[in-house]
Amino acid sequence: MTQYIKCSSCGSINRASDRKGKKAVCGKCKTTLDFSGATSDQPIPVTDATFDHEVLIARIPVLVDFFATWCGACRSLEPSLDAMALRYKGKVKVAKIDVGQNPQYANRYQIKATPTLIVFQAGQLVEKVEGALPEQALERLLQKYAA
Repeated sequence: MTQYIKCSSCGSINRASDRKGKKAVCGKCKTTLDFSGATSDQPIPVTDATFDHEVLIARIPVLVDFFATWCGACRSLEPSLDAMALRYKGKVKVAKIDVGQNPQYANRYQIKATPTLIVFQAGQLVEKVEGALPEQALERLLQKYAA
């Protein structure tokens, strides 16, 4: 399966190269590309427009927090998600999508309650958990998928 990565500088989509030892650069702006799959030590905001790129074609597992801005349990989960994004940087990408503003993927994955956490690996849903997990349970979840 062909892998793609979005340039952090210009936003162009680039095809991943299988050439070992070669520095990968954006075809448009020549910026060095980060193929680790996680470029942030914070959860990455995702929208309906960016979901495919950020989640489904990511090269590493992705934990997506489907949340609502009005949800107290969602807000209580934020510090744990921040900690996991930092702890698992480069191993698991942590992303967040506001279901109120982005209903397409909330509907596709049948989000009935917030927060709902879904782990994607190679573009496939591999685990789905409804409700706010304690940090230790969140850690155990990510340990299963960390490279």
